[in-house]
Amino acid sequence: MPRDAEEYRYDTYVSSVDREPDASWVWETLVPRLEQAKLRVAVSGDVEEPGVDRVVNVERGITQAKRTIMVISNAYLADHMADFENMLAQTLGLQEGSYRLLPVAITPDVSDKLPVRLSMLTTLDLDDQRRGERNLGRLVTALQGPLPRRVKGVGTDAPVGASVAPLGIHLVLRQRHKQNQRRSRGSIVMLLSASRP
Repeated sequence: MPRDAEEYRYDTYVSSVDREPDASWVWETLVPRLEQAKLRVAVSGDVEEPGVDRVVNVERGITQAKRTIMVISNAYLADHMADFENMLAQTLGLQEGSYRLLPVAITPDVSDKLPVRLSMLTTLDLDDQRRGERNLGRLVTALQGPLPRRVKGVGTDAPVGASVAPLGIHLVLRQRHKQNQRRSRGSIVMLLSASRP
């Protein structure tokens, strides 16, 4: 399969559980919609090279995809391999300073059960009767766009047009807080030194 200008083989890797009803939703709803939008899709378990360790195949699929869609359901949250896939995608994003993981919920009330590391990400609810179709369109748009990057450093030195997501803002605030703490400590030490006879 040819790679794009950013050297990605796939636009998305779909991390899901290969059990019903999740598998039917992925293959009958999600994949056709993504392929209709001319996106290159790799599905967990479907792009694996025979004879290669599964974790190696998963890593290859995720690293060769621009984004990873995490199809969240109760079965997904209970699956250890699914956990490995989303941790790998999130870790890769942290190392690169990008947002690779796109969580989508396909069962009601599942967003409340996410671990903290995933709950900070905006989850698209595709099960919502009123917004499900619109959110699916938002997912396609996100996959067609550039890979969102985190803000570098303290200033606003992200490229023009780059997505500045909430975590990037939190990182900037945390860094500023640490700088202020260091300055405060330095000022206190200077005051204490000056007040000694």
